[in-house]
Amino acid sequence: TYHYLIDLSLSIEEIRLQFRKSFKSLINKGLREWNVQVHDDITQEQFEKFRLLHKSVVGKSTRSMESWNKQKQQIDAHEAFAVTVTDKKDLLVGAGLFTYAKDLGRYSVGVYRLENDSLGHVVQMKSIETFKKKGMGWYEMGSKYLNIDKIPPTEKELSISFFLEGFATDVLARQHLVINIPS
Repeated sequence: TYHYLIDLSLSIEEIRLQFRKSFKSLINKGLREWNVQVHDDITQEQFEKFRLLHKSVVGKSTRSMESWNKQKQQIDAHEAFAVTVTDKKDLLVGAGLFTYAKDLGRYSVGVYRLENDSLGHVVQMKSIETFKKKGMGWYEMGSKYLNIDKIPPTEKELSISFFLEGFATDVLARQHLVINIPS
């Protein structure tokens, strides 16, 4: 499998130079239009708004309350942070959750209410800046999916993969050994 990464030993300027050209203007526009906040600590009310936004956008609950509670506990334990995006009326329109340990940050979940190109871009930009401040060496954004994968990816997976590729400084190949044991 292949995974998109950002080398956080680079300066923010060097990282931004490697972004897809169209991303730079979307990030600048988004930072002007939206209120973007990083939450190293998050209230139960703020986290509940995140959960309900996810349920509303997806149209159903895709994970258990236990799973959401564990993510809130990760933030409380300073193993994760959330990035939220609100409009001028303080309505939550997007959010992302990011985990980290020692030298590696990871993208966990993101959700956006509006079909606005800049929401995901500003959330990713803030996460990159936050991981750098926390001293992380690498940010693993997610998987690179290809139409030729053994298990064909969904259109959503391909779309997310294309989005993440626009930020990545590196692609990591991981080998997997599968052993079939006859029963």
